[in-house]
Amino acid sequence: MELIPEDGWALFRDADTLFLDSHYNELFENAILNYPDTHCFTGLTNRINNKFQLHDEYKGDDINIHRKIASKLKEKNGYECEELVLPYYLSGFCILIKKSLWKKIKGFKPWNNKSKILGVDNKLHKDLIEHNESIKVIKGLYMYHWYRGGTTNKTHLL
Repeated sequence: MELIPEDGWALFRDADTLFLDSHYNELFENAILNYPDTHCFTGLTNRINNKFQLHDEYKGDDINIHRKIASKLKEKNGYECEELVLPYYLSGFCILIKKSLWKKIKGFKPWNNKSKILGVDNKLHKDLIEHNESIKVIKGLYMYHWYRGGTTNKTHLL
């Protein structure tokens, strides 16, 4: 984050995610321009525990089908956003955050002492709530998420 200009934005995403067209940046840009009081955005995905960010109309791994879903959601919803509210904590598969907001909350912090990375997304959400800041879900931004290939393997959480 230190390398980003003071008025800049950073995009974090899980390594097992995939943007499904080359125009996702337009959704981010339009969300930023049309929601100027929001400094943290995310999207929807096919596999996630957070039901608010979940769009699971197709459970398979055919990327062509996921690309069609992404296109359909982008056409239907565009950069329209909804606030992510509790009981749903932010899922970190995709986070766009403004540097000034990151500095305001004093950066990323671990959720607990077990891991320095797991739970950072949940702790970020909690910190934003404590600072009266919101997270908006871009309803037209849909990403493919491998997420352990749809298995229930949770060994990475141990």
